[in-house]
Amino acid sequence: MKRVWVVTVALCVAIAASAVAQDNVSAKRDFGFGVQWTGEAFGVSVRYWFSDAAAAEFDVLFLPGFVANIALRGLLKPRLPGWSFDTPQSDYYVGIGVGFLNIVDTTPSFYAQSFAGIETNSSHTQAWNMEFGVDYLAGFIAEDTEQLTAVTFGMGLHLYP
Repeated sequence: MKRVWVVTVALCVAIAASAVAQDNVSAKRDFGFGVQWTGEAFGVSVRYWFSDAAAAEFDVLFLPGFVANIALRGLLKPRLPGWSFDTPQSDYYVGIGVGFLNIVDTTPSFYAQSFAGIETNSSHTQAWNMEFGVDYLAGFIAEDTEQLTAVTFGMGLHLYP
């Protein structure tokens, strides 16, 4: 049993040391594409990082009962003194966006959103993200649900060739 503990501790130390020694795997990224899931919506996503701290995102998501959901979003990695929001393996970001539902219907609806997320980078070319946010609803979706806000959760996978 003692050997199992020694091997386990040695393995944990080796993994931690390799994570600390790595360079920032998300540095110098620009164009990425992938899939995004938010609540009942699922679709494709395109991200473009203008710098290591700012990006734009375009999503086309499909919901049951709706033709399409298109979202335009901006992402920003905060640089606050004393806080490390950009680690070698993960990036924390905040963002705002606007989305449109049923874009080909005669009664479209739209929403504005604010969110915070974390992107975990498994390599220079692959990243998983998870987000929490608030949507401010307008149009028929606000009338049908009788709500002006909705809490959202989403996940995604982006590839950076």
